[in-house]
Amino acid sequence: MNAPFYKLMTSASLALMITACGGGSSGGGGSAGADAEDKSVSFDASAGGSGTPASDPANKYTYFDLNTGEVLELTDAEAESNTEWDIAFKRTKTKINGGASGPGSVTAALADAQDEFYQTDGTPINDVFLNATAASELAAFEAVTDASALGFMADTNSPKIDGSLEGDTSWALYSGPPDHTVDAQPSAWNMLKSADGSTFAKFHVTDIAKNADDSRSVTVEFYIQNAGEDAFSDTPVQWVATFGAGSGLGSACYDLETATGVDCDTASDSWDLMVEVAGGGFEWNMWTNGGIKGTGSDGGARSTAVADGEDFPYLGIGDGDDQLPERYLEADAPTGIFLENSWYAYSLEGNHKLWPNYRVF
Repeated sequence: MNAPFYKLMTSASLALMITACGGGSSGGGGSAGADAEDKSVSFDASAGGSGTPASDPANKYTYFDLNTGEVLELTDAEAESNTEWDIAFKRTKTKINGGASGPGSVTAALADAQDEFYQTDGTPINDVFLNATAASELAAFEAVTDASALGFMADTNSPKIDGSLEGDTSWALYSGPPDHTVDAQPSAWNMLKSADGSTFAKFHVTDIAKNADDSRSVTVEFYIQNAGEDAFSDTPVQWVATFGAGSGLGSACYDLETATGVDCDTASDSWDLMVEVAGGGFEWNMWTNGGIKGTGSDGGARSTAVADGEDFPYLGIGDGDDQLPERYLEADAPTGIFLENSWYAYSLEGNHKLWPNYRVF
């Protein structure tokens, strides 16, 4: 028997409008049948509030079962092996029970991106956001009646460091035809926190080379902020990561505390940065220790870009005016349709509020 599919619109930080359509399947497709039913559901997914420590039991996702329309009382650990929940919320984050985020087979798709809420460059249009209501956007929700042409996908693992091979913040860039090369982008910088949270660094990739034996070499330049210090070092440390001869694939790891390359043991916290070349040389990833790879409890990263002639904007990681707050360094985590297509805009009036864009999923 085919499972139903659902369409959802997030109309506030903790409210959903849901339609269950009985003719679909768990992998997507289908259209609204005679048993379609609309309803709104509200629940608390505040995760204990801003600043709640990770050790607080309230600081967890809220797990929702679309079949019953009810919240399931699950801890994050219990949800890892539970197939009853379909979608989960934690403040602004959303994940589904499929792929990298859970043991289920849930997939999701974006049905209406509400493009009229944004400029062509992605900048929110304040007037549209501020004047939109659930009632004014109901037509967008009701217009979605067929899911058969949508691109459904499960959540996938994604590093916080940008290795997309395009854009200002990607540490590597793909040239395209005719050369099909991957080159370093030194103006793309990253901030890194060690696996135990005691050491930080700013770094960039200065060179990517394809060697005579078909191996790849990636040259990384680090400015390290050691434990107890409040600024990055003035003197850089260079590391050259080399990947398997003949294949150009593999991974190499670096430890900030010793400022050396180390073995990549994904069952340990002995490394802080992993550089990975995969997918036949077309996937370029950097992973931090903790979250997805490694057993570190406090690793994290953030990407930024610096234009030619501009200084790097932060002297170190900390609480000073010229420092980047540590909380901005995020651990690697799964991503998917909901995380790639945010349901909100932030602080449109400078008041730190969230404003929904009424996208339909």
